[in-house]
Amino acid sequence: MKRSLQILLRAVGQILAAIITAFVLFTLVVMTGALIPHPSKYKGDKVVRIYVRSNGIHTDICMPTESAIYDWKSFVDVKDYPYNKRFEYVAMGWGDKGFYIDTPTWADLTASTTINALFIPSACAMHVEYLEHVPSESEMCIPVDLTIEGYIHLTDYIRESFLLKDYEPKLIENASYHGTDHFYEANGRYHLLETCNSWTNGALKSAGVRTAKWAIFPETIIGFQSASNP
Repeated sequence: MKRSLQILLRAVGQILAAIITAFVLFTLVVMTGALIPHPSKYKGDKVVRIYVRSNGIHTDICMPTESAIYDWKSFVDVKDYPYNKRFEYVAMGWGDKGFYIDTPTWADLTASTTINALFIPSACAMHVEYLEHVPSESEMCIPVDLTIEGYIHLTDYIRESFLLKDYEPKLIENASYHGTDHFYEANGRYHLLETCNSWTNGALKSAGVRTAKWAIFPETIIGFQSASNP
């Protein structure tokens, strides 16, 4: 009996040590990625203004709906947005499908949804919201100016995140917060190391913007962009 207890305690100790080690390594990776900058890439006149928007947990990329470079209405059909009177900007983000759709407010958040999103690689969705006005600059909504080449790469990155059906984004039926937004099936799998914010950070890197080497928290992304646009 005593030997069995010792074996059990040793096993529990090894499991706890492994968990603590994994947590320390994860923290070091997150901190390192957040501190090392990914340099800006494309040179030339910056002619397109986008915005990085955060609600404190999640980040979106907000882009002009129409520009001389790309018209988002040709990709995400506005007929699905009858409540919009205007289409000045479009906000797009990538994330866990269940978390996105099942958690319209923080009051709807459950432990099972959180655990599934973080620890079980899960299906993803793109969230698209057409905005009737240019986003208002604030501490949580930072303007970022891009070159033509940078914006082309950004639009490619975002379009490739959508799961297409017959060359069009695949709409998730009856999934909307307030009518001016919709969800679409997305490529990729969501997990602790690949979050909505690492997607946004990847979008900025594709556009040649100076940002973090790796970021899973919105504060990292907003912090870099705020420093670049004082």
